[in-house]
Amino acid sequence: MAEALDAVDLEGRYAVLRARELEHGGEALDPGRFAAVLRSTGRPFAIESWYLARLSGADEGRAYEFWVEFQAESGADKAEFGMAVSTPHGRIGGRLAPLAGQVESLPFRTRGQLDDVLALALDTLDQLRAVAGQAPAPTPPAPRHGPPRDRAEARELLLDALGAIDFGRRYLALCDPDVGPDERAPSTARQGAALAAAGLEATFLEGEKLFACRTSGTEPDAVVTVNVVVHRTALELSLGVQDVPVGRVGVTFHGAARTLLERAEPGWRHDPPYPRVPFGARRPLEATTSEVAGLIRDVQSSVDAVTWR
Repeated sequence: MAEALDAVDLEGRYAVLRARELEHGGEALDPGRFAAVLRSTGRPFAIESWYLARLSGADEGRAYEFWVEFQAESGADKAEFGMAVSTPHGRIGGRLAPLAGQVESLPFRTRGQLDDVLALALDTLDQLRAVAGQAPAPTPPAPRHGPPRDRAEARELLLDALGAIDFGRRYLALCDPDVGPDERAPSTARQGAALAAAGLEATFLEGEKLFACRTSGTEPDAVVTVNVVVHRTALELSLGVQDVPVGRVGVTFHGAARTLLERAEPGWRHDPPYPRVPFGARRPLEATTSEVAGLIRDVQSSVDAVTWR
């Protein structure tokens, strides 16, 4: 995914659009203007309301989805975008702002500014679709060698394995705060069904109130577990490896993502600092779990390759 984002210079172009001075003189955002802008792209958008539209399809069986939401505000209108593309590794994509390393959505006042904003989002979608078409079948990563002398070194082996799959950026892209209004808290049965539908073999641990997704690594005694806790409005994920020479070692997904992103870019900050993966009326539990499943499988595969002895 990083290759696709670099190909469109997403971070650079997003920063330019965020920083530019917004001249006045544009028409106010209204339903007619919204529909006209989308029609001008020549793409088959389905307009769900005057401010929300979706685009979906498939490239040789690889499904993709794109959504855009316009917000009319005093001072400047804003546009939010999100996208997801299927690959052999799972789904890639997310909300445009986190993909660009940003928090704020893109503002505009004139039709020309709006065209620029929409063009960047669609260019990003097209690059993700192109990368998905070129993606080879997943292969196990090369083993990373131990043994660790203590838990601190064992944790570094875990972080190294996560860094190899671009974990920080991918996790943050899943933490989309704009998932719509809250739904009712999902039942345990619904939680389990969502994980099963996403292709995850998960066991519910009654005492801990969580689902455990376990695999055996390069060394049979090392059991890799991704724990999934389903809160009322978000998923909380953690990673653990049991029966290694230093005992058990683990990290939370939100903590590991922050550590990796801060190391890659000193001074990097995100609000909130430790985001969970939310779900709601717009992106329900089932869709959220489907998006998370690809990352979980890649985490398991990468950590499975670590040698501990």
